[in-house]
Amino acid sequence: MRRRERRLLTVMLALGALAFSGCEGARGPAGPAGDAGPPGPEGPEGPAGEDGNEGAEGPTGPEGPEGPAGEQGPPGLSGEDGAQGPEGPEGPEGPEGPAGEQGPEGPAGEQGPAGPAGEQGPAGEDGADGAPGSDGAQGPEGPAGPEGPEGPQGPEGPAGQDGNDGVDGVDGANAIIDTVAEAPGDNCPDGGVALLAGVDDDRDGTLDEGEIDDVSYVCNAAPNNVVGDRRIRVQADVDNLQGVARIDGDLYIVGSEVGDVRLPTLSTVTGSVEIESNPDLQTVDLGGLTSVGGGLDVDRNPNLTDVSLANLASVGGHLYVGASPSLERLALTNIERVGGTYIVSTGSDAAVAIDGLPDFVGGDAYLGDNDGLGALRLGDGFVGGDLTIHNNAGLAAARVDGLLFVGFDLFVTNNPALPEDDAIGVALDAQANGDLIVITGGN
Repeated sequence: MRRRERRLLTVMLALGALAFSGCEGARGPAGPAGDAGPPGPEGPEGPAGEDGNEGAEGPTGPEGPEGPAGEQGPPGLSGEDGAQGPEGPEGPEGPEGPAGEQGPEGPAGEQGPAGPAGEQGPAGEDGADGAPGSDGAQGPEGPAGPEGPEGPQGPEGPAGQDGNDGVDGVDGANAIIDTVAEAPGDNCPDGGVALLAGVDDDRDGTLDEGEIDDVSYVCNAAPNNVVGDRRIRVQADVDNLQGVARIDGDLYIVGSEVGDVRLPTLSTVTGSVEIESNPDLQTVDLGGLTSVGGGLDVDRNPNLTDVSLANLASVGGHLYVGASPSLERLALTNIERVGGTYIVSTGSDAAVAIDGLPDFVGGDAYLGDNDGLGALRLGDGFVGGDLTIHNNAGLAAARVDGLLFVGFDLFVTNNPALPEDDAIGVALDAQANGDLIVITGGN
């Protein structure tokens, strides 16, 4: 087949050459056969041939893996008993069994040899007394025995004659007791009376200071005091504190439902006072409060309009009057001492009644964001940290009227109504130990 293809290709090539070259010379001899061309495309599959004869059986293949075990079949019939096996080895000795009952007593054995002599026994009882012997010669005299006890007192003798009257003595000095009022203090927490006793040595009818021999006190009965923390949540809690003068603990008014808290008799809280986050609270009247042992916080009371702390003089910790946007009046006029920081920043245009700064502030002092603060007079005082007067929109006058010492920096900033001379005057007149920063005008 391939030869035929080659020849046909050769003829075609020759005819092609003839066509291009024209009819020029005689036909030359056939050239050598060209290389085989590439195989043509595969023709369509022919029809299937007839089945051939069955071939011989091939060799057996390798054994496949063992299949899974089938379910257990029913038990087969019991086989016949096998012959008895040989006797096994002797097992280990078992534990000792319990003791048997005691057997009958055996016959007595022969007497053994005598044992060693025992210890001497106790003495026997005394025998009967023998007959008395004749008296011996008298011995020497023994020593004198001890003195016997004193005998009883004899009867009283007859009274003697009266003696002559003596000379009259000098009149003695009179004893005097005076009373003076005792102010509340260590001797009488709630006041009372002091009793002064002594002898009127100079006989002038008056108990002088040098003649006082004894002092005692009659104290007033204590008012209605309570011990332990107190929390005001509802109006009944306010009612229970009416008439109370002293709370030995903390006072919490936090998250309450009350609208007004008025405790005019309360004068002392030994712990802290917290008035915070009361959505309905409008009035706080603690006008009789003079002393708080810990800190005092008034903050985040959105509807609070009036706060009276007019007689508060001493706060042992910090004092913080914070965000109260509805506040209209704040009375804080007699504060003398704050042990920690002093911050009045109401964020409102409330009429803030404050008398300058406390005489002593242990930490920073901050008066800011009080649009209703119109004037500020700073007298003698001490601030242990920074002093800041900031962003009080209504502050129109400020001056230092005494010796004011500031432990660190002093800021007078962004008070738009405050004249420049006032702002600079406060900065220069105070005795600040740090920087002086004055920024006039608005923020």
